[in-house]
Amino acid sequence: MAEEIWELMIRRIYRQAAVVTVVFALASLFVADWRHGLGVLVGGLFGMVNLKGIVWAVTSLVGSHKAQAKMVLLSMAKLFVMFSILLLLSVLGLIHPIGLAVGFTIVVVIILKEGWTTARQIKG
Repeated sequence: MAEEIWELMIRRIYRQAAVVTVVFALASLFVADWRHGLGVLVGGLFGMVNLKGIVWAVTSLVGSHKAQAKMVLLSMAKLFVMFSILLLLSVLGLIHPIGLAVGFTIVVVIILKEGWTTARQIKG
């Protein structure tokens, strides 16, 4: 039962984050230049990738103790790759930092909202 609720919540987060991120990216095209829109998309995508990493880490931690070393190594590799991509996109002038922050914040707010909603459903 708890696993079903967990998986449903994660699916809702991904679906809502994708829709809201695309809507914000399209809206930013009317307010700012295309770099903001691309920044929102990249920020939202990175937020969802981070959530996927967190979900994987939590399920691995529950599973066994051997997964900890692998989890740390893969997390460091993921951070390095994400940093490299963001640095490259920034140096090339393809994304705007505010758009990136907006995209990432969208995912964080949706995670908080869905977590709150799910907790209230479980409680009452």
